[in-house]
Amino acid sequence: MIKQMDSPPVFSDNTEYSAGLVRRILSRLIGSQVGMFGVTDFAVSLDGSTVTVSPGRVAIPSPATETGVYFVEATASTVLTLDPADATRDRIDRLVAYVVSPATASETGRWFLEIRKGDPAATPQAPVIPAAYVVQDFVIPAQSKGIQPSATERRYSSGQQYISGPSLYGSERPPFNRPGQVWTDSVNREAWIYNGATWQRIGPGVQIVGSTAEVTAPYVNQIVLRATDRVLLRWSGTDWLLVADMSGTTPGGDWSITANQSTSASPKVITFPNVITSPQGISLDSNGVFTISRPGWWDFTLNLRYTFASTDKYAMIGASSSNLWAKDSTSGSTLNVNAKASKKLPAGATFSCYSYSQDAAGITRESTNDQISGFTAVWRGP
Repeated sequence: MIKQMDSPPVFSDNTEYSAGLVRRILSRLIGSQVGMFGVTDFAVSLDGSTVTVSPGRVAIPSPATETGVYFVEATASTVLTLDPADATRDRIDRLVAYVVSPATASETGRWFLEIRKGDPAATPQAPVIPAAYVVQDFVIPAQSKGIQPSATERRYSSGQQYISGPSLYGSERPPFNRPGQVWTDSVNREAWIYNGATWQRIGPGVQIVGSTAEVTAPYVNQIVLRATDRVLLRWSGTDWLLVADMSGTTPGGDWSITANQSTSASPKVITFPNVITSPQGISLDSNGVFTISRPGWWDFTLNLRYTFASTDKYAMIGASSSNLWAKDSTSGSTLNVNAKASKKLPAGATFSCYSYSQDAAGITRESTNDQISGFTAVWRGP
Protein backbone atom coordinates (compact mmCIF):
# COMPACT_ATOMS: atom_id res chain seq x y z
CA MET A 1 0.00 0.00 0.00
CA ILE A 2 1.28 3.44 -0.87
CA LYS A 3 -0.11 6.88 -0.30
CA GLN A 4 1.02 10.22 -1.67
CA MET A 5 1.27 12.81 1.09
CA ASP A 6 -0.56 16.10 0.80
CA SER A 7 2.49 18.39 0.96
CA PRO A 8 5.38 18.33 -1.55
CA PRO A 9 9.03 17.97 -0.46
CA VAL A 10 10.36 21.31 0.74
CA PHE A 11 12.56 23.25 -1.71
CA SER A 12 12.11 20.68 -4.49
CA ASP A 13 10.22 22.84 -7.02
CA ASN A 14 8.70 26.27 -7.51
CA THR A 15 6.09 25.73 -4.82
CA GLU A 16 5.60 28.58 -2.38
CA TYR A 17 5.99 27.71 1.28
CA SER A 18 4.74 29.49 4.34
CA ALA A 19 7.38 31.45 6.23
CA GLY A 20 6.44 29.62 9.41
CA LEU A 21 7.22 26.21 7.86
CA VAL A 22 10.62 27.32 6.58
CA ARG A 23 11.45 28.99 9.90
CA ARG A 24 10.56 25.86 11.85
CA ILE A 25 12.72 23.68 9.58
CA LEU A 26 15.70 26.01 9.95
CA SER A 27 15.12 26.19 13.69
CA ARG A 28 15.49 22.42 13.97
CA LEU A 29 18.97 22.64 12.42
CA ILE A 30 20.16 24.51 15.51
CA GLY A 31 17.89 22.77 18.00
CA SER A 32 15.68 25.89 18.29
CA GLN A 33 18.56 27.43 20.24
CA VAL A 34 18.62 31.18 20.99
CA GLY A 35 21.96 32.88 20.35
CA MET A 36 24.34 34.46 17.88
CA PHE A 37 26.17 32.86 14.95
CA GLY A 38 29.47 34.74 15.26
CA VAL A 39 31.53 35.66 18.31
CA THR A 40 31.37 39.37 17.39
CA ASP A 41 27.68 39.39 16.45
CA PHE A 42 25.84 42.15 18.33
CA ALA A 43 28.95 43.03 20.35
CA VAL A 44 28.43 46.29 22.26
CA SER A 45 30.65 49.27 22.96
CA LEU A 46 29.70 52.06 25.38
CA ASP A 47 30.97 55.62 25.25
CA GLY A 48 29.31 57.78 27.85
CA SER A 49 25.62 57.35 27.02
CA THR A 50 26.22 56.23 23.43
CA VAL A 51 25.71 52.52 22.72
CA THR A 52 27.07 51.00 19.51
CA VAL A 53 25.93 47.51 18.50
CA SER A 54 27.96 45.65 15.88
CA PRO A 55 26.25 43.90 12.95
CA GLY A 56 25.54 40.21 13.09
CA ARG A 57 23.02 37.38 12.85
CA VAL A 58 20.97 36.19 15.80
CA ALA A 59 18.33 33.58 16.54
CA ILE A 60 15.61 35.26 18.63
CA PRO A 61 13.04 33.35 20.70
CA SER A 62 9.53 33.14 19.28
CA PRO A 63 6.39 34.05 21.24
CA ALA A 64 4.84 31.40 23.46
CA THR A 65 2.16 30.73 20.81
CA GLU A 66 4.78 29.68 18.22
CA THR A 67 7.63 27.17 17.95
CA GLY A 68 11.23 27.51 16.78
CA VAL A 69 13.18 30.75 16.64
CA TYR A 70 13.26 33.84 14.45
CA PHE A 71 16.39 34.56 12.39
CA VAL A 72 17.43 38.21 12.07
CA GLU A 73 20.40 39.97 10.56
CA ALA A 74 21.86 43.45 11.00
CA THR A 75 24.18 44.38 8.14
CA ALA A 76 25.54 47.58 9.73
CA SER A 77 26.32 48.89 13.18
CA THR A 78 23.44 50.36 15.18
CA VAL A 79 23.78 53.38 17.46
CA LEU A 80 21.43 53.91 20.41
CA THR A 81 21.42 56.32 23.35
CA LEU A 82 20.80 55.67 27.03
CA ASP A 83 18.15 57.78 28.76
CA PRO A 84 19.39 60.28 31.37
CA ALA A 85 20.01 58.98 34.88
CA ASP A 86 17.50 59.37 37.70
CA ALA A 87 18.30 62.17 40.12
CA THR A 88 18.67 60.06 43.29
CA ARG A 89 18.39 56.36 42.46
CA ASP A 90 20.26 53.87 40.32
CA ARG A 91 18.60 51.82 37.61
CA ILE A 92 19.48 49.01 35.20
CA ASP A 93 18.55 49.25 31.52
CA ARG A 94 18.55 46.25 29.21
CA LEU A 95 19.39 46.07 25.51
CA VAL A 96 17.30 43.43 23.73
CA ALA A 97 16.43 42.26 20.23
CA TYR A 98 12.89 41.02 19.58
CA VAL A 99 10.49 40.23 16.78
CA VAL A 100 6.97 41.50 16.21
CA SER A 101 5.01 39.00 14.16
CA PRO A 102 2.70 40.24 11.39
CA ALA A 103 -0.80 40.86 12.66
CA THR A 104 -2.43 40.28 9.25
CA ALA A 105 -1.57 38.33 6.11
CA SER A 106 -0.64 41.55 4.32
CA GLU A 107 1.89 42.66 6.91
CA THR A 108 5.53 41.71 7.14
CA GLY A 109 7.27 40.78 10.35
CA ARG A 110 9.49 43.36 12.03
CA TRP A 111 12.32 43.17 14.52
CA PHE A 112 13.84 45.76 16.83
CA LEU A 113 16.90 46.60 18.88
CA GLU A 114 15.72 48.45 21.96
CA ILE A 115 17.17 49.66 25.24
CA ARG A 116 14.37 48.93 27.68
CA LYS A 117 14.51 51.27 30.65
CA GLY A 118 14.52 49.81 34.16
CA ASP A 119 12.86 51.25 37.26
CA PRO A 120 15.05 53.42 39.54
CA ALA A 121 15.35 51.77 42.94
CA ALA A 122 17.57 51.38 45.99
CA THR A 123 18.32 47.87 44.68
CA PRO A 124 17.57 48.12 40.98
CA GLN A 125 16.65 45.13 38.82
CA ALA A 126 16.89 44.78 35.05
CA PRO A 127 13.51 44.70 33.29
CA VAL A 128 12.19 41.31 32.18
CA ILE A 129 11.30 41.16 28.49
CA PRO A 130 9.72 37.88 27.33
CA ALA A 131 10.55 36.35 23.93
CA ALA A 132 13.63 38.57 23.50
CA TYR A 133 17.34 38.06 22.90
CA VAL A 134 19.21 39.80 25.74
CA VAL A 135 22.29 41.63 24.48
CA GLN A 136 23.59 43.88 27.27
CA ASP A 137 22.72 45.38 30.65
CA PHE A 138 23.64 48.92 31.61
CA VAL A 139 23.96 50.18 35.17
CA ILE A 140 22.87 53.83 35.23
CA PRO A 141 24.07 55.43 38.50
CA ALA A 142 22.03 58.24 40.03
CA GLN A 143 22.93 61.75 38.86
CA SER A 144 23.95 62.63 42.41
CA LYS A 145 26.81 60.10 42.23
CA GLY A 146 28.44 61.69 39.19
CA ILE A 147 29.44 58.26 37.78
CA GLN A 148 29.27 57.22 34.13
CA PRO A 149 27.08 54.25 33.09
CA SER A 150 28.73 50.83 32.83
CA ALA A 151 27.87 47.82 30.69
CA THR A 152 27.57 44.07 31.47
CA GLU A 153 27.80 41.36 28.79
CA ARG A 154 24.55 39.38 28.54
CA ARG A 155 24.79 37.59 25.17
CA TYR A 156 25.71 34.31 26.92
CA SER A 157 23.12 34.58 29.70
CA SER A 158 19.65 33.07 30.18
CA GLY A 159 20.57 29.95 28.19
CA GLN A 160 21.69 31.95 25.14
CA GLN A 161 24.58 30.47 23.19
CA TYR A 162 27.17 31.09 20.55
CA ILE A 163 25.77 28.73 17.90
CA SER A 164 28.97 27.20 16.58
CA GLY A 165 27.39 24.81 14.10
CA PRO A 166 26.22 21.21 14.07
CA SER A 167 27.90 18.37 15.93
CA LEU A 168 29.67 16.26 13.30
CA TYR A 169 30.54 12.57 12.96
CA GLY A 170 33.06 11.14 10.52
CA SER A 171 36.46 9.61 9.92
CA GLU A 172 38.31 12.91 9.32
CA ARG A 173 38.17 16.06 11.42
CA PRO A 174 36.41 18.85 9.50
CA PRO A 175 38.67 21.51 7.94
CA PHE A 176 36.09 24.22 8.68
CA ASN A 177 35.68 24.78 12.39
CA ARG A 178 34.26 27.24 14.88
CA PRO A 179 34.81 27.61 18.65
CA GLY A 180 32.75 25.10 20.59
CA GLN A 181 32.10 22.83 17.63
CA VAL A 182 32.15 19.12 18.52
CA TRP A 183 33.26 16.29 16.23
CA THR A 184 33.14 12.55 16.94
CA ASP A 185 35.60 10.15 15.29
CA SER A 186 33.51 7.42 13.65
CA VAL A 187 36.50 5.01 13.72
CA ASN A 188 37.34 4.93 17.45
CA ARG A 189 34.39 7.00 18.79
CA GLU A 190 36.57 9.60 20.46
CA ALA A 191 35.08 13.09 20.78
CA TRP A 192 36.93 16.29 19.91
CA ILE A 193 36.12 19.96 20.43
CA TYR A 194 37.48 23.01 18.62
CA ASN A 195 38.61 25.44 21.34
CA GLY A 196 39.19 28.43 19.06
CA ALA A 197 42.77 27.50 18.22
CA THR A 198 42.95 23.74 17.72
CA TRP A 199 40.99 20.51 17.90
CA GLN A 200 41.27 19.06 21.41
CA ARG A 201 40.32 15.51 22.38
CA ILE A 202 37.64 15.48 25.07
CA GLY A 203 36.67 11.81 25.07
CA PRO A 204 33.16 10.58 25.71
CA GLY A 205 33.18 11.37 29.42
CA VAL A 206 33.23 8.84 32.23
CA GLN A 207 30.23 6.53 32.24
CA ILE A 208 28.92 5.59 35.69
CA VAL A 209 27.87 1.95 35.89
CA GLY A 210 26.78 -0.54 38.51
CA SER A 211 29.01 -3.14 36.86
CA THR A 212 31.06 -3.34 33.68
CA ALA A 213 28.44 -5.71 32.26
CA GLU A 214 26.34 -2.62 31.58
CA VAL A 215 28.89 -1.31 29.03
CA THR A 216 27.94 -2.26 25.48
CA ALA A 217 30.81 -2.71 23.00
CA PRO A 218 33.55 -0.95 24.99
CA TYR A 219 36.43 0.52 23.04
CA VAL A 220 40.13 0.45 23.90
CA ASN A 221 41.00 2.92 26.71
CA GLN A 222 37.35 3.60 27.56
CA ILE A 223 37.08 4.52 31.25
CA VAL A 224 34.07 3.89 33.48
CA LEU A 225 33.35 4.58 37.13
CA ARG A 226 31.88 1.63 39.01
CA ALA A 227 29.43 3.24 41.41
CA THR A 228 29.31 0.34 43.87
CA ASP A 229 32.88 0.89 45.09
CA ARG A 230 33.90 4.13 43.29
CA VAL A 231 36.63 2.42 41.25
CA LEU A 232 37.78 3.72 37.86
CA LEU A 233 38.30 0.97 35.28
CA ARG A 234 39.84 1.04 31.78
CA TRP A 235 39.04 -1.35 28.92
CA SER A 236 42.31 -2.81 27.55
CA GLY A 237 40.64 -4.49 24.61
CA THR A 238 40.34 -7.80 26.44
CA ASP A 239 39.73 -6.93 30.11
CA TRP A 240 38.73 -4.14 32.50
CA LEU A 241 41.83 -2.90 34.37
CA LEU A 242 41.96 -0.79 37.50
CA VAL A 243 42.83 2.88 36.94
CA ALA A 244 42.23 4.28 40.42
CA ASP A 245 40.36 3.64 43.63
CA MET A 246 38.14 6.69 44.26
CA SER A 247 36.52 5.44 47.45
CA GLY A 248 38.35 7.99 49.57
CA THR A 249 39.61 5.37 52.06
CA THR A 250 42.82 4.29 50.32
CA PRO A 251 45.05 7.23 49.39
CA GLY A 252 48.11 5.04 48.80
CA GLY A 253 51.71 5.28 49.88
CA ASP A 254 53.78 2.92 51.98
CA TRP A 255 52.54 1.10 55.08
CA SER A 256 54.68 -0.48 57.75
CA ILE A 257 54.46 -2.16 61.14
CA THR A 258 56.84 -3.75 63.67
CA ALA A 259 55.86 -6.34 66.29
CA ASN A 260 56.93 -9.58 67.98
CA GLN A 261 55.92 -13.10 67.07
CA SER A 262 53.60 -14.93 69.43
CA THR A 263 55.29 -17.34 71.82
CA SER A 264 52.37 -19.76 71.88
CA ALA A 265 53.23 -23.44 71.42
CA SER A 266 52.05 -23.81 67.81
CA PRO A 267 51.59 -20.40 66.16
CA LYS A 268 50.16 -20.53 62.65
CA VAL A 269 51.24 -17.04 61.74
CA ILE A 270 53.18 -14.19 63.23
CA THR A 271 50.54 -12.52 65.35
CA PHE A 272 49.91 -9.09 66.80
CA PRO A 273 48.07 -8.22 69.98
CA ASN A 274 45.52 -5.79 68.56
CA VAL A 275 43.48 -5.27 65.41
CA ILE A 276 45.17 -2.64 63.26
CA THR A 277 43.67 -0.90 60.22
CA SER A 278 45.20 1.50 57.75
CA PRO A 279 43.58 4.03 55.41
CA GLN A 280 46.27 3.13 52.90
CA GLY A 281 44.85 -0.15 51.73
CA ILE A 282 45.70 -2.83 54.33
CA SER A 283 43.95 -4.06 57.44
CA LEU A 284 45.44 -6.47 59.98
CA ASP A 285 43.53 -8.62 62.47
CA SER A 286 44.79 -10.00 65.78
CA ASN A 287 45.62 -13.34 64.14
CA GLY A 288 48.18 -11.66 61.93
CA VAL A 289 46.14 -11.93 58.72
CA PHE A 290 46.54 -8.96 56.38
CA THR A 291 43.66 -8.01 54.05
CA ILE A 292 44.12 -5.90 50.90
CA SER A 293 41.48 -3.20 50.39
CA ARG A 294 43.35 -1.26 47.70
CA PRO A 295 43.72 -3.49 44.62
CA GLY A 296 46.82 -3.30 42.47
CA TRP A 297 50.54 -4.07 42.60
CA TRP A 298 52.13 -4.33 46.06
CA ASP A 299 55.77 -4.65 47.08
CA PHE A 300 56.36 -6.43 50.41
CA THR A 301 59.48 -6.61 52.55
CA LEU A 302 59.64 -8.81 55.66
CA ASN A 303 62.61 -8.81 58.06
CA LEU A 304 62.92 -11.56 60.68
CA ARG A 305 65.55 -11.92 63.41
CA TYR A 306 66.35 -15.41 64.74
CA THR A 307 68.06 -16.01 68.05
CA PHE A 308 68.44 -19.80 68.19
CA ALA A 309 69.27 -22.95 66.24
CA SER A 310 71.73 -23.49 63.44
CA THR A 311 69.32 -24.80 60.83
CA ASP A 312 68.47 -22.88 57.70
CA LYS A 313 65.90 -20.13 58.25
CA TYR A 314 63.16 -18.86 55.92
CA ALA A 315 61.14 -15.65 56.11
CA MET A 316 58.03 -16.11 54.00
CA ILE A 317 54.97 -14.18 52.88
CA GLY A 318 52.13 -16.50 52.03
CA ALA A 319 48.63 -16.05 50.59
CA SER A 320 45.49 -17.74 51.83
CA SER A 321 45.89 -20.16 48.91
CA SER A 322 49.23 -21.28 50.49
CA ASN A 323 51.27 -19.97 47.57
CA LEU A 324 54.69 -18.68 48.61
CA TRP A 325 55.54 -15.30 47.19
CA ALA A 326 59.11 -14.98 48.36
CA LYS A 327 61.67 -16.50 50.72
CA ASP A 328 65.22 -15.92 51.86
CA SER A 329 67.32 -18.49 53.72
CA THR A 330 70.55 -18.67 55.65
CA SER A 331 72.07 -20.82 58.42
CA GLY A 332 73.45 -20.26 61.89
CA SER A 333 72.05 -18.62 65.00
CA THR A 334 71.14 -15.01 65.75
CA LEU A 335 70.55 -14.19 62.10
CA ASN A 336 68.58 -11.59 60.19
CA VAL A 337 66.59 -13.04 57.30
CA ASN A 338 64.79 -10.95 54.67
CA ALA A 339 61.95 -11.83 52.31
CA LYS A 340 60.67 -9.75 49.42
CA ALA A 341 57.60 -10.19 47.27
CA SER A 342 55.86 -8.28 44.48
CA LYS A 343 52.37 -9.30 43.50
CA LYS A 344 49.21 -7.93 41.96
CA LEU A 345 46.34 -8.42 44.39
CA PRO A 346 42.61 -7.89 44.07
CA ALA A 347 40.63 -6.24 46.83
CA GLY A 348 39.86 -8.76 49.55
CA ALA A 349 43.03 -10.82 49.08
CA THR A 350 44.69 -11.96 52.30
CA PHE A 351 48.25 -12.91 53.22
CA SER A 352 50.34 -13.70 56.31
CA CYS A 353 53.98 -13.54 57.38
CA TYR A 354 55.62 -16.85 58.35
CA SER A 355 58.92 -18.04 59.78
CA TYR A 356 60.31 -21.48 58.92
CA SER A 357 63.37 -23.58 59.74
CA GLN A 358 65.00 -26.32 57.71
CA ASP A 359 66.43 -29.42 59.36
CA ALA A 360 66.70 -33.11 58.68
CA ALA A 361 62.99 -33.55 59.32
CA GLY A 362 62.06 -31.00 56.67
CA ILE A 363 60.62 -27.49 56.77
CA THR A 364 58.71 -26.65 59.94
CA ARG A 365 57.25 -23.47 61.33
CA GLU A 366 59.09 -21.91 64.21
CA SER A 367 57.30 -21.51 67.52
CA THR A 368 59.51 -19.26 69.61
CA ASN A 369 62.31 -16.73 69.63
CA ASP A 370 61.54 -15.11 66.29
CA GLN A 371 61.07 -11.39 66.00
CA ILE A 372 59.72 -9.18 63.22
CA SER A 373 62.21 -6.36 62.91
CA GLY A 374 60.25 -4.81 60.07
CA PHE A 375 57.41 -5.29 57.64
CA THR A 376 56.67 -2.85 54.82
CA ALA A 377 54.04 -2.85 52.09
CA VAL A 378 54.19 -0.33 49.25
CA TRP A 379 51.38 0.15 46.70
CA ARG A 380 52.80 0.80 43.22
CA GLY A 381 49.61 1.43 41.30
CA PRO A 382 46.91 -0.51 39.50
